[in-house]
Amino acid sequence: ANFNLGNLFVSIGQIDRAKRSYERSIEVDPRFAPAYRNLAILAYQREDYAGALGFFTRYLSLEKDPEARRTVEQDIARLKEILSRVKR
Repeated sequence: ANFNLGNLFVSIGQIDRAKRSYERSIEVDPRFAPAYRNLAILAYQREDYAGALGFFTRYLSLEKDPEARRTVEQDIARLKEILSRVKR
């Protein structure tokens, strides 16, 4: 329920409320991978690249679907590239 509520909040532009809903979703079920993915996306949109990397990494540790993993692995590679440029 919290995850779906988070998606609703994203769709109407209430990002802070979406973030809290995804966090509650994880509190209820710490192994619910999609909530980590969505938190990563929100962090990325806020230019919190290190936070996004952490959430994507946690997502990968839980997600079993090869196609979903492949997409996130590409996202992680892009984030690492961004972070390496920011640190210079």
